[in-house]
Amino acid sequence: TLISVVIERSNENLTMHRILHLLVHATAIAFSSGFHFAPSPSIVKRDHSHSTTTVKPCNLPSPLFSSSKDLAPSKDELVLNVSQKLTRYSWLSWWSQSILTVVSSITLIFARNVVRSSSRQGGDGLLVAGVAIIVSFLSIFWTWATARLGKRLVKRGTSRIVSANLIRRAIKVGVTVNLIGMATAIVGAGQIVGSLAVKTLSQQGVVASAERATLQTLQPLDILIVQGNLNTILSHFSSLVALLLFTRLVARLDPPSVEGDERR
Repeated sequence: TLISVVIERSNENLTMHRILHLLVHATAIAFSSGFHFAPSPSIVKRDHSHSTTTVKPCNLPSPLFSSSKDLAPSKDELVLNVSQKLTRYSWLSWWSQSILTVVSSITLIFARNVVRSSSRQGGDGLLVAGVAIIVSFLSIFWTWATARLGKRLVKRGTSRIVSANLIRRAIKVGVTVNLIGMATAIVGAGQIVGSLAVKTLSQQGVVASAERATLQTLQPLDILIVQGNLNTILSHFSSLVALLLFTRLVARLDPPSVEGDERR
């Protein structure tokens, strides 16, 4: 009985030893073949004259050792070109809007402080012009977001249709913001011009005192207010021009269908 137990234990140890040997051998083969744990494809060549079969391993590049450029998906050249132009147009618009809006803000703030510090009448339309400047700053922020959108189109590898839809949404929001800002600036300009017209007409009448004559005459500050409001209108106009250029980019990404070639 003791001899049979020893024989069984020795057989079990021999079996485990063989299993471990096979595992080590299989692991060594896997590492030497480039971490291909699945059997690599082979090329079978048959020799009909001697009725033999020759198996040659097929040396395929391992995906673990391939470069990231080989694994990275190819980028659409059209999307890349549109992304570059979108970023370029956005930054040009951003700089023009920033310069015009900052100059307009400084001008109107200076005019407002002069009106408050003196007893002279004036400053009509400054409130409406200030609202137009606030909307212009919103347009500047949205233009900056559109410039970042141009970079995201390439990083995320979006398709042409998705890129066109994203640009359409940017155009829609940008046009809405700039139309509101431009309409507000035009209303403010009308109010400013109306106050200047009243001062001009009052100069032709009889003035009771010299102080009143000074208050009712045109001052250089009034012209400065007109210039500041005009800069705000130009800021919104430059943004609208850039958005108009964006529509051409959308037409390249997603051209409209023609008769006989309708998309379904």
